[in-house]
Formats: sequence, structure tokens, C-alpha cells
Amino acid sequence: MAVVRFSDSLKSDIRYAAQRMFEKRIVKARELDLGMEEAELATMVCDNLFSAEEKQHMNAISYMLEKKKSVTLRNVNGECLQLSLNFASEVPWPVEDYDGVQVGGGIIGRYHVDVSGEQWKDLAERIHNRNEHVKKLQQDQCDFIETVMKLINRHTTLAPALREWKGLWELLPDETKERHKKKVERKKTVATQTELEEEGIDIGKLTSVVGLNRLTGGN
Repeated sequence: MAVVRFSDSLKSDIRYAAQRMFEKRIVKARELDLGMEEAELATMVCDNLFSAEEKQHMNAISYMLEKKKSVTLRNVNGECLQLSLNFASEVPWPVEDYDGVQVGGGIIGRYHVDVSGEQWKDLAERIHNRNEHVKKLQQDQCDFIETVMKLINRHTTLAPALREWKGLWELLPDETKERHKKKVERKKTVATQTELEEEGIDIGKLTSVVGLNRLTGGN
């Protein structure tokens, strides 16, 4: 009876499944805890761009100005960001560049604003922590994928790889699982833990990722 072989297609499916193990967590990590309501931060943007007198003047001639529903922060004190903030209600907004702050371009109804200054220090720190957390998860994702691929590349068929790491089962497409149940390789050769570690394959770490994903649903 034929065995299940590691075709390029199967390897690609496994790589994609390994990548998905981290996707929900990375998406969740990108959600920024602003420490305030979105509309409150949007107002803070305006407050730091326009003085009370200027806002009063813009409100007086608001019928002459464009109305904006949101503002997009691209950078806060050197911390990269692409955060769209919705105002509680439409606000009058100048079309031209204002007071050295870049305002303009982009999607209709959204202006990109570069803001810096000491008053943004706390927000920049939150953004920094968020960015570092995302980077850490992305690196863990890359390490996990690399180790999984090292493991399967040691073999031409599925069965011995599964004997070395049972968690690989979680990364297999359903059709592959069904084929494996019917087709089991007879030769049973399993590498020792030391041999795997020498090749940079930590079964414990692989299993912890799969176990956490199963418990949390990837969140």
C-alpha cells in the first residue's frame, strides 16, 4: 500500500497552517489600547493642531470648509502607525497644509497627519509596546514555521514525521489525514530528542504552540 509523501503541495499546506497558528494573535496584538476612546483621541489630534481661537474661527466658517469624518495617524514620535480615528461627528478641516503639520492626500474623506511632540509621549509609548509585541509574535511565527519545515524536510513521507512530533497532525489538511488513516508506512524509524535538537528542532516548543492554539482558538 502506498504511503503519504511530502509533496510540494502538502508542504505548502503545512507551511500555511503553521502560519495561521499565529494569525489571530497577531491581529489581536495589532489592536491598540489607546487608553481612551477613539473619538477622544481624534479630538486630541485636533486640539494639538488647532488652537481654541482657530477652532472657533473654523466653526464659524465651517460651511466654507470640508467636513471630515476621520483622521489617520501615520507616526507618533517616531513610532510607525496607520490608525484611522473616527470623530464623534464631522468636523471642519482645512484643505491646505497647516502650521507645518502635513495634512493631505490619501483616501477621500481621510487626511493623513504626522504629529510629534512631548504631549504625544504617552501615546507613543503605548504604540511602541504594541509594535514590539507584534514584532515578537511575528518572529515567533517565523521560528515556528522554520522549525516545522525543518522537521518535515527530514523525511520524504508523513508517518515518520508524525512519530517524531504528533502535533504535526494539527497542521495537516483533512484529506491528508484521511489518506494517512488508510495508508501507514511500515518502517518505523524515529529520531531521538537529541538528534532533533542538534538539527534545531525543539519538539517541546512546537507542541506548546499547537497546544496553546487549541486551547485559545488561536486568540
